[in-house]
Amino acid sequence: MGMMFVLAADAAAAERLQFAIPPGWSPDAAEAKSRQADVYAVDTKGQPPAEMTGLRIPTPMFADDAFVRGFVRGLKKSTPGLVEVKHDFIDIGGQRAVRLIADVTSDGESYRQAYYVMPAGGEAACLQFTVARAAFDARLTAFDAIAKATRGVAQSAGR
Repeated sequence: MGMMFVLAADAAAAERLQFAIPPGWSPDAAEAKSRQADVYAVDTKGQPPAEMTGLRIPTPMFADDAFVRGFVRGLKKSTPGLVEVKHDFIDIGGQRAVRLIADVTSDGESYRQAYYVMPAGGEAACLQFTVARAAFDARLTAFDAIAKATRGVAQSAGR
């Protein structure tokens, strides 16, 4: 009986990284591919609509302030107008993960984004949500719950 438990624990530790698309969200494989992401989905039942993008980062990550500084620098290279609002550390799948809140303006519209960056062994997972800034606070609890449904989160390799 003890041996079966060990095998089950090893199988769970090796679970494949998988983002959860909640009911009511419409996945779009073509848009995911164009963004070089694993998943892209839109929630059109909530107004204004929210977008979700999930992708793999091919290097391990460690949830600390140094990681956040580097992550924000990288985001600003691709989105120069991005402004960090705040970041904190949350538990996802029993692992310490980063939750970063940022503001961005696109085509004259103000958006707020939540980034969840999670360790996944030899890689990292990033789940990003974007919604109109005025609607963000009302949606954050749902974004947290979706991020916490990510499977395959595991301690980063190398530390």
